[in-house]
Amino acid sequence: MAFSARIEISKHVLLLNNTKWRSKETLDRLILLDDSIRVVLPDKQYEEDINTCEDYIDKTKRGNKEG
Repeated sequence: MAFSARIEISKHVLLLNNTKWRSKETLDRLILLDDSIRVVLPDKQYEEDINTCEDYIDKTKRGNKEG
């Protein structure tokens, strides 16, 4: 394998590792945020908000597939 090809592969591996780390960091922050919201909202309102968010997610996924 050529030296330049190894460098390119290394760059991609570093990029993937960085993306994975950022995704994990974002997920951890979202979990903390969810926990703090859950403490404040009553269970019924929390469940309603979860359903609303799931609807938004579904609509966004459909929109991305259509675009």
